[in-house]
Amino acid sequence: MNLNILTRVSSVAPALMFVCTIVPASMSVKNGFAQNPQDLVGHQRPAKSLAFSPDGKMLASGSEDGTIRFWDIPSGQPRAIIRAHTMPVLAVRFSPDGKTIASGSLADGLKLWNVGDGSVAANLPLPPQPRGLVSSLVFTSDGKKLAAGVGHGNRLAASRSELFVWELPSGTQLHRVFTAFNEGPLVALTADETELVLASGKKTAVYDLVTGKERPISLSFNPGFATAMALSPNGTVLALGKSDKVDFQGQKIDKHQIKLYQFATGQELVALEGHEGLILCLAFTPEGKRIVSGSRDGTVRLWDVASGQVLATLMGNIGYVHCLAISPNGKILAAGGQNGTIQLWNLPTP
Repeated sequence: MNLNILTRVSSVAPALMFVCTIVPASMSVKNGFAQNPQDLVGHQRPAKSLAFSPDGKMLASGSEDGTIRFWDIPSGQPRAIIRAHTMPVLAVRFSPDGKTIASGSLADGLKLWNVGDGSVAANLPLPPQPRGLVSSLVFTSDGKKLAAGVGHGNRLAASRSELFVWELPSGTQLHRVFTAFNEGPLVALTADETELVLASGKKTAVYDLVTGKERPISLSFNPGFATAMALSPNGTVLALGKSDKVDFQGQKIDKHQIKLYQFATGQELVALEGHEGLILCLAFTPEGKRIVSGSRDGTVRLWDVASGQVLATLMGNIGYVHCLAISPNGKILAAGGQNGTIQLWNLPTP
């Protein structure tokens, strides 16, 4: 079979259904979630990236098994599979019109796919050596630009990183910026779409979308080791998942927390504490009043941004929580885990 062919999952393809069934979960729920989630089963390796379509009717998931899977929302039924890359799919992102999905991989480039039939829309150029680790993707709201954070090295610790910006649909490379990061950076677009925010390791930086030039920012963003990042929908609050070594009874122990900053000034607003492992992913709800975090401790937590209080803790037996996505209407939370399972939760109203 051609690896770039879209496989549609339907009643006329029963042979595919054994890897794409929805099964009940065995789990515990704390602090306010009264229902069990839906388990979307199909990936053969860890789920590494998630994205809802702009209309919220479809969820895309990328995995270390090299596939992108599409799921119907809210039913959770499997819709289609793109056998996208020969290496892990580390980032997926829908275009604003929902007709295209971008996928970034480890040492297997960055591709654009037609959602309708699964065909390749474009291969965006990346330098062949050293091999690239596409860690994060973001479209502008008009769909005319795509930015990517790319690390170079191995899958755990890149030796250097770059920021790329392409013009679409031509695929013309507008910027290639060598950054000071030593891992594949996480990328967010500011609310006014004039700048790109990057975070990785011990550095956070801001780059002009048009010129590609870096501008000075508050140094308060940088202490600690950043493992996750999210920018609030209105662009006022920057969230960083951080890991630090702290003294405890004469010993150095790891402290994992999420710090919320006023983006314009760098002022720290509140620290969210409770995770017992590295924070691997963050996502704001559409109204910006809450934030969701996923961790190596196997939990997903829902927090109140203003108070820093945890509103709910979810434990879904999916291992490390590598990726999160929230539907455009803010009603559904998707979480992807180490065992390849995607879980759908109904988010409570604020």
